[in-house]
Amino acid sequence: MARYQKLTIIGLIVVGLGLSLALLFLNLDSFVKTTIRFQDIFDITNIKTFFDNYIANHSNTYAEFEEKCADAANSVSAYLQSFNYESFQNIFSNVLNFLYTLLMYFLNIGLNVIVLVFIFIRESIYGTQLKIKTSKPALILIKIRECICFIMNKLKVLIKQIICFVKENKRPLALLLLIILVSNGFLYRFLVEIIIFLEAYIFHMFCFDIHVVFESMLKAFIIWVIPIIQKTPRILWYILIYIFMFLLGLSKAKYKLKKNHERLKSFAHDELTQTTFINGAPGTGKTLLNVSLSLASEEAYIDELEKKILDYEAEYRYLNFAEIRNKPDLYPEHKDYIDTLKALKDRGTFLISNYAIYSPYFMEYSKIFNFDYMRKNIEAKEYPLEEYIVISLSEIDKEYNSHDNVKEVGSDGAHTFFSTVSHDLKRHCKIFCDYQLKDQVPLRIRGNAEYFINIKKRKLKMPLILKMYYLPFKGLKALIEKLIVSYELKKKRINKETQRKTVGIYKRNDYNTTYFFLRNMNTTLSKICAWFEKYQYFKLSALKSQEGDDKGEKITFNINLCDLHINNQKLYDSTFLSYAYEQKKNMDFKDIDSFTQLTPSIEELNKCNSKFYNKINN
Repeated sequence: MARYQKLTIIGLIVVGLGLSLALLFLNLDSFVKTTIRFQDIFDITNIKTFFDNYIANHSNTYAEFEEKCADAANSVSAYLQSFNYESFQNIFSNVLNFLYTLLMYFLNIGLNVIVLVFIFIRESIYGTQLKIKTSKPALILIKIRECICFIMNKLKVLIKQIICFVKENKRPLALLLLIILVSNGFLYRFLVEIIIFLEAYIFHMFCFDIHVVFESMLKAFIIWVIPIIQKTPRILWYILIYIFMFLLGLSKAKYKLKKNHERLKSFAHDELTQTTFINGAPGTGKTLLNVSLSLASEEAYIDELEKKILDYEAEYRYLNFAEIRNKPDLYPEHKDYIDTLKALKDRGTFLISNYAIYSPYFMEYSKIFNFDYMRKNIEAKEYPLEEYIVISLSEIDKEYNSHDNVKEVGSDGAHTFFSTVSHDLKRHCKIFCDYQLKDQVPLRIRGNAEYFINIKKRKLKMPLILKMYYLPFKGLKALIEKLIVSYELKKKRINKETQRKTVGIYKRNDYNTTYFFLRNMNTTLSKICAWFEKYQYFKLSALKSQEGDDKGEKITFNINLCDLHINNQKLYDSTFLSYAYEQKKNMDFKDIDSFTQLTPSIEELNKCNSKFYNKINN
């Protein structure tokens, strides 16, 4: 491998030298002109920058530009002065003529196109074919598609190999590029122009007329742009503006997601102290906010520990801490540094919860929270909690509910845990608990919360400019999906008096050309929409208070969808009890008894095991 790299480097050097000598011979005239140009630095009073020379060589272009601007301004002024009722009448007449012409085009061309498209859709999509088969044109298209995919995969591999080659040989390639730029005289010309520009800039700066330099730059830019504008087709400008707006929207969307994350982390670390209770109606995002604040607090603690390590290293500026990290047992005097490093590197995730959270910072699941850790009045065998942890408890009202027996709720000392944990862990702990109604959790526990967050509503949002590009793809995808459903299924109303439709019946079992294009378009549009949806975020509207009432401060949280998963791995599941239920499930839904009439018998009502039914029927 080393021999191959040496041969590669030698080959690149030989090629570079040969190419540089050839370029040097072909560009001798350029070196001579640049050397003559370099002599201008000795005539500082008459020095001219690159932009001044460019303007002098293209003075006619700039004069024409000024003339056109003046003519345009005069035309607008003359039009405004001569505006009267007759001109307005002409404009109105032209608008009517345009609408009439548009109507004629629609009746003669547009209507026929619509009819043809309707006939095509009617015959190719709404038809019936129960025989299972694949048409020959569809088979050919599938083969072509497979070949294209094969070629694209090979191109991707080739591009990756080229990128790897460039990364492995970036120094020789950079040297080769530098030799080429020197050999063809470009670098020499560039350096000379830079020196002249700096000299002129400094000269005009001392003469207090530095605006002359910027005026020449602006004029040179206008002269350079005007021919490009004149030669470029108008449709290409529309495309370029469309692309520019898309890139602008993409940049704004990335900035928006970045600020969303930074604000959430700052809120969790700076505004929330220790214990925060989150409540709200079902589906408003209680667990979503719980997980987001927990992960934001974990990241904030990581930053805090890294800052603590940095501050410690600043006290011992002449010490190589790599030796301490490598052999910590030999440096007992730096125990604080070693303990901080272990808390950051050795113990894994900072999260502990009664449901699974996947930490993207350590690529592992959260620790399992044992409720015995918070039962202060019951002696436990384990006390594993320590500084710099984040405790996340979901559905805490299921464990401690105000409607439960007072002894069951208050005798184990959970309220004491919430009131003393900040002292136990030296205030380096965050606790987030979510539940449904604000009064469900006993007051003795809720009374230890620093803040209550009551979520009112949740909306899915996307940055405006990017959304304008997303909606056409979303609408087209919805149309294609509707056509696929119409192709495959036959759905009709149950009867004429209702709008309810029956379960769809498959009416097409063939794979033809139309179906091929619909399926491929749907797949492509799904990928495009999925790419846009990476920039969506949830906007949660809530109230923050210290008493848990409805008179708190109005706040909003923006939680990025892209921050809720990593490498196709979800960071949490709000239905985390579902797998446990699947394990104990022992009967299929279809095997459950059904009612036999609208007024059930006693036997059927008894199968409900309802306390009310049993009381009235027995």
